[in-house]
Amino acid sequence: MDTGDASVAPDSVNVPFIITPLIFRIEPHTGQTLRIMYTGEALPNDRESIFWLNILDISAKPKFENKNNLNVNSNYLQLPIHSRIKLFYRPEKLTRSLSEAYNSVIWHIEKQGAKAFLCADNQSPYFITYNHITLIQSNYSQSINPVDMVAPYSSIRLPIHGNMSGYGKVKWTVVNDYGGHELSESALK
Repeated sequence: MDTGDASVAPDSVNVPFIITPLIFRIEPHTGQTLRIMYTGEALPNDRESIFWLNILDISAKPKFENKNNLNVNSNYLQLPIHSRIKLFYRPEKLTRSLSEAYNSVIWHIEKQGAKAFLCADNQSPYFITYNHITLIQSNYSQSINPVDMVAPYSSIRLPIHGNMSGYGKVKWTVVNDYGGHELSESALK
């Protein structure tokens, strides 16, 4: 598990969680449950914190057999799969609903010279993960990429193309607590 900084060596990462088991073998057609325990170290109690659970899947070495059931050396390609899963720590005192947080984001267009940006100001204590964002003005719409996650009490600037005014709306899809998508829209301010 880490805090998202790829430059930090795994043995020097300090996170307030213990995961068990650390190493395990999964037999075919079975699964494995990981237990994640919070150690109680101080984390901000006015906002969510994010950590990344890293899972490395290394498949078993295949057994090659010939007609006489003797092991035979053969060429094969073995690819490890590294999965990163977001883990959010949400303090108990956060009582506002996540839907309220999504809908309270303030959207506006900011111009800087010849460039324009769609800005999202998140004034909530929650991380908001956008799956898709579309800027709509009159008869023109523009998909905004790359879509990013907005940290609590922060903002992001997403580059947009063309001569966009400050009027219109933003349609967006967010990832909810269950991994599902919620679609809504907000007016530009």
